[in-house]
Amino acid sequence: MEEIQRIPELKRFEPGYRGIIFDLDDTLYNEIDYIRSGYHAVAEEYPDKEGLAELLWEAYTKGQKAFDTVFPAVGLEQDDIMKAVRIYRDHFPSLTLSSEVYEYVVSLRKTHRIGIITDGRPEGQRQKIQALGLDRIFSWDDIIITDELGGISFRKPNPAAYKMLQERWGLPFREMLYVGDNPAKDFIAPQQLGMGAVRIMNKEGVYWNRS
Repeated sequence: MEEIQRIPELKRFEPGYRGIIFDLDDTLYNEIDYIRSGYHAVAEEYPDKEGLAELLWEAYTKGQKAFDTVFPAVGLEQDDIMKAVRIYRDHFPSLTLSSEVYEYVVSLRKTHRIGIITDGRPEGQRQKIQALGLDRIFSWDDIIITDELGGISFRKPNPAAYKMLQERWGLPFREMLYVGDNPAKDFIAPQQLGMGAVRIMNKEGVYWNRS
């Protein structure tokens, strides 16, 4: 498995592949931006709780369960925690795709098949994709949210999503490359299938320091 620091560094691998598949969270954007966005959405529902978003973020950075830690401390009840979780999960996030990622994938689609395989709740993942404008770059036919295939059992490292894109594109696995960040699940199926694998070492990502 190869390692890169930034998405545009994939350019040196392009000649060996005809199809390139990306993970979403912490690969095409930083997931911490989604977390921050969610906390701000929750804070907007409690305008009388000054600095709530910042308190939630501080708890998260300390490895605590943010809502369970902060809400009781500011006088909010269990029902408010349940409401906050719903708001967080359902909010349309404030996210921006970086210019270097945008320019790279727009250029890449001129010469390669490109797709996304991502785990997670379908509504939330779709909202992330739309907020980032990725639905205007990637075809929805080439975006697979694994939970939509039949539940969490289809999440990576289940190979089903990779096989679906391989059949859709009509490419041999050896001409397909997967780009992700999480060594615990992202690269198992691609390597078993004979695909290429590149890990982006995102220092702002949840899994960047895992081996």
